[in-house]
Amino acid sequence: MQLKQWFGTARKVWNDTVHGLKKLTEELKKPYLSTNERKDCMKECRARWRNKGLDSEREWAKATPGEIRDGAWRDVDKAFSSNFAIWKKNPGTYMYHAYGHLAYPSFL
Repeated sequence: MQLKQWFGTARKVWNDTVHGLKKLTEELKKPYLSTNERKDCMKECRARWRNKGLDSEREWAKATPGEIRDGAWRDVDKAFSSNFAIWKKNPGTYMYHAYGHLAYPSFL
């Protein structure tokens, strides 16, 4: 049961972080975020999921170790970094975006 809760927390943190990144991208009306913009947004999302930042809606996440939540942020960061590295090498390619689980054309 505890393992299911940890996986659920990691997934919720992933989804919340990706949603925050997508929302910022739409607000800035850009096709993609710069590295600094992405890192700043992720720091903001991370602060909301730290024990001190948990509100009443996320109180349940305290039962999940911080390392599990940190792993979700690292995974999001790796997904974005690897996708942009692929895109830089071959700008016309289709690639997996961390905004969802669908492949769609890159920024061209």
